[in-house]
Amino acid sequence: MPPTTQADFQALFLKHWDAGTRLSAHKTRPRGCWTTSDFVDAMVKADCEVSEDAVETWRNGKHTPRRPQMLAILDVFFLAPADNAVLHVDRQVMFDAWTAEQTPKAKRARTAPEPTPEPEAERAADWPRENPPAITGLVELSLLTPHADNETGGHRLRGRLVLGAREDDSTDQSLLLTIRPDHAFITVATPQGVSTDGSLIGVREAHDNVTEAPGGLRVVGPKASLMQPDGTTLHYIKGEVFDGSHLAVLIGTDPAVAVEVSVIVSVGKRGFDVTPLDENGKPAAGTIASEAKHALLNALLFSALPRDDQGRAVVQKATLRRRAME
Repeated sequence: MPPTTQADFQALFLKHWDAGTRLSAHKTRPRGCWTTSDFVDAMVKADCEVSEDAVETWRNGKHTPRRPQMLAILDVFFLAPADNAVLHVDRQVMFDAWTAEQTPKAKRARTAPEPTPEPEAERAADWPRENPPAITGLVELSLLTPHADNETGGHRLRGRLVLGAREDDSTDQSLLLTIRPDHAFITVATPQGVSTDGSLIGVREAHDNVTEAPGGLRVVGPKASLMQPDGTTLHYIKGEVFDGSHLAVLIGTDPAVAVEVSVIVSVGKRGFDVTPLDENGKPAAGTIASEAKHALLNALLFSALPRDDQGRAVVQKATLRRRAME
């Protein structure tokens, strides 16, 4: 097998994270991808207690896990091999990627191609963040430490947004809450003088998952679907939205001036779908569907959530600050 890099390990980790690989073995009737809290719980069950911050560093590529942590990760994502059994191919591929990252850098340099220089990363302590708790299975938004943008002299606003489907078992009949494509929106609020004009993802260049919309961006994907008993198809957003691209470029971030940037995720009117589920976790037969019922459910959800400047329901808000440097 050819040498593997840290990016390869991180890509594999995120692939199985977003796919919810073996999530069903750790959580009853799951929907969508892993969440940080679910993964931490699963690691505890694998006899390896870790913090949420540690898991986040594996996801953003800042660190790779130590060997005991890596073995527990393999047990979380894949079945442990039985005596004399052949290893699961994906388990072996991920372990090989992790092993390659442990090879001393000087030894790797003799065989690895010259890496492309990346923008310089800012010190995390200079950019404190307030990331909201995930709405498990439905919305997870986290902002990362910005990188310097060599072309503009500004900073790349980086983040991760995962949308999916949330199953609620608090009622007599389980319900599946989803967000319709074209009904989720992203707004980047910056102070005067910190411009993002033309630099937003989906504005600076075409992107499969976002397009320009009044006040920010409209989320159009990635899409998933579910067949309902009446033969109609329920479409909703499921997966990581930014797909590794930076969200925007912050220009005018004078080190001597404190800066606060907010990223807001909101849902438009009638943007939620609520689907009753049967005991097998599939859309229940015999459920009466009507626009009036759908409108009422959305009205109840909207009444419990704050609104943005466009009158949409705010489901997540993350804040990033830059400390004023003396």
